[in-house]
Amino acid sequence: MPTAWGSLIMFGLSGMFGIAGAVPQNAAVQRVAPNDMRGQVTAFYLFMFTFFGAMGSYVVGKVQDGLIGDPAQLWKALLITASVLMPLATFLMFKAIRPYREEVERLEAMGR
Repeated sequence: MPTAWGSLIMFGLSGMFGIAGAVPQNAAVQRVAPNDMRGQVTAFYLFMFTFFGAMGSYVVGKVQDGLIGDPAQLWKALLITASVLMPLATFLMFKAIRPYREEVERLEAMGR
């Protein structure tokens, strides 16, 4: 960004939209977790959410140092990282949606 204020505004917006999925994701995990394990499942979910969220800058840095090498070309590291991880995340979500749907249907049939 050409200015610090522009960078701050864009960072805030990206953080706001990035975190927006956390609540529905946690609700989805809670939906299929057994009652006696909800606390453990929530703790595990929040740990993974925080851990992988923090790993994002580390992964971009490793790609920058290992593949690109030029700090002025950081955009290439971001592009490479997003080009690999976004399709991977989409694929994994696509594979997980059917078992999740089946579990929700099973729970609804049981009246839960």
